[in-house]
Amino acid sequence: MANVASITAEDLDALNSEKDSLGLDKRCGGVSGLATALGTDPKAGLRDPELVHAHRQTYGVNQYKQGRPQSLISAVCRSFKTPVILLLCLAATLYTVFGVAIPEERHNQTWIEGIAVWAAILLATIVGPGAVIQYQEEFQLCKLNAEKDVIDVKVVRGGETTVKSSEVVVGDILPLSEGDKIVADGLVIESDDLAVDEASFTGEAGPVGKDASDPWCRAGTQVARGSGKLLVTAVGDASDFGKTMSLLSFPERTPLQEKLAHVAALVGNIGLTLAVTYLIALLIKWCVVNRGFPLDKACHNGPVQFFLNSVTIIVVAIPEGLPLAVTLALAYSVRKTMKGQNYVRVLAACETMGGATAMCVDKTGVLTENSMAVTDGWFGGRPISHAGRLITHAPAADEIDPGLRQLLELGIALNSTASLTEHGRDLVTFVGNRTECALLMLGRKWGANYQRIRDQHDGTKDVVQVGLRGT
Repeated sequence: MANVASITAEDLDALNSEKDSLGLDKRCGGVSGLATALGTDPKAGLRDPELVHAHRQTYGVNQYKQGRPQSLISAVCRSFKTPVILLLCLAATLYTVFGVAIPEERHNQTWIEGIAVWAAILLATIVGPGAVIQYQEEFQLCKLNAEKDVIDVKVVRGGETTVKSSEVVVGDILPLSEGDKIVADGLVIESDDLAVDEASFTGEAGPVGKDASDPWCRAGTQVARGSGKLLVTAVGDASDFGKTMSLLSFPERTPLQEKLAHVAALVGNIGLTLAVTYLIALLIKWCVVNRGFPLDKACHNGPVQFFLNSVTIIVVAIPEGLPLAVTLALAYSVRKTMKGQNYVRVLAACETMGGATAMCVDKTGVLTENSMAVTDGWFGGRPISHAGRLITHAPAADEIDPGLRQLLELGIALNSTASLTEHGRDLVTFVGNRTECALLMLGRKWGANYQRIRDQHDGTKDVVQVGLRGT
């Protein structure tokens, strides 16, 4: 077994981050030397399952760290830190204390008003912003983010097999074909006119050719044309895509919530000013009428009552239910959108969508299913078409001559690098070029097993791979 520690994770990360081809040649002796240092056979990949486990422990897993959702208690505590809620807590405390401590106020059951304010505060903070609803949304978001980027990919481990992208490790050999998504950083060890679309990562419009002169590939990009093999050099957070994702952050409050918080604070300040003015004016009048400040009259329509009335003004002026109403509306919008199979990652998107008049979106995988299907064709000198019907479907097996169908099944299986991953009877995931996957689905409907056909002709001289460069 090769020594995994012959190149450390830090040294490999330095080479990968800088795309240091000179350092790669000097330290490892090129791509083939790096493969040897990782214990990888360029043809057979990582053969030993123990070595796969060791690489996962040494170089990390192919998953991106997700921020842990805050606990419900911390969410409630954060809600109580807003100035409006703190002012309401002070008012509720004064109402409750004076309502219980002063006999006259206790007889008038003033303390009930304090309990009512406390109930309003708890309703606005626990159900409202930053508490139960936001806690549920953050929990669901973290759960979704952990699974949304996991796809099926082909990997060479003694033989070609299909694994989840999260199971890919440093040192794996990934066969690449047109349309494949690259799930980890790596070096191209075989290239047959291989070109990668790096627009999502670098912003470059055209596909970038990958060969010995520029072998570095990045996670999150996609194969534009050709085929090849990739030696994985970084996965998960160690990849450039993972490092970029770790720098992204989203605002805690939406723009509408920011504006409403400003409005609530403004109204609260106005209410506080009026309450203080009211208290000072009545105190001056009371002192003038009573020729001083007699303590024995303080509780009988005096300063205590004036103070409680001032607190009432503050409570009435502060719109404690406004944040609650906004959060409930946004949460309702999120759940309504989820029922349409659209998950809203950022709560502010609901506000934006509500005022949108035009949407500019990527067609593939957004407005369409990112899949193709055979609906018509020219088979054996005669056209067969099912396009334009109410239910579009592929030509049936009995519509094709048996001898011709057998040749088509053979050609579809062998003249393709794509594959199908079945999840039950009706759910099929496409891996590779979408046109080739559509043809494989046609053969699947006819009852052909493309993998069995490939296995029968594997290692024979019947199949010769030829690279063609489009002009």
